[in-house]
Amino acid sequence: VVIIYEITIDPTKPCTSYANIKHVSFHPEEEEILFNMGSIFKIDDIVSDSAQPNDIPVVKLTACDIHHPFVDEMKAKVKQASQISLSILL
Repeated sequence: VVIIYEITIDPTKPCTSYANIKHVSFHPEEEEILFNMGSIFKIDDIVSDSAQPNDIPVVKLTACDIHHPFVDEMKAKVKQASQISLSILL
């Protein structure tokens, strides 16, 4: 499945760590951005024209503020799920 991810980053807000790696990429024309592992993005929209047979869907994302309540809630859920999984393994 081919999907294009369009990511918006507001440099005035504290969000995930990222770096432009265009200058070290094997494909500099791709203008690659490298995101920190565990980065969190909010899905803003999914644009697709299903009437077109070769249409490539575009998923529009925004890098989340690391201090956003949604991020804190997700971290708590992951931590809780991890603890439950760990107790099952033990």
